[in-house]
Amino acid sequence: MTDLKTCELCSRQLPLTFHHLIPKSCHTNKWFKKHYTAFEMKHNGINICRSCHNYIHKRFTEKQLGRDLNTLEALLQQPEMVKYIQWAKKQH
Repeated sequence: MTDLKTCELCSRQLPLTFHHLIPKSCHTNKWFKKHYTAFEMKHNGINICRSCHNYIHKRFTEKQLGRDLNTLEALLQQPEMVKYIQWAKKQH
């Protein structure tokens, strides 16, 4: 049986995945290396459901995520995310 936990975005009880707040594809980029430690890039993240994770990566580029949306608070302030989360909370 799969362990269900609460998604940090939509609050649904589902299996979760780890979303790196600074995408792994950015970890070797000079700008990111200058502004974040390797530990921060590897370990700063949120536990979210696959549905929210897929939406984030379809909606935003890796650089947008790493530079502008690298905190839970920043993601939750995006109008697109607010609208998506409202929809996702209604899903079963």
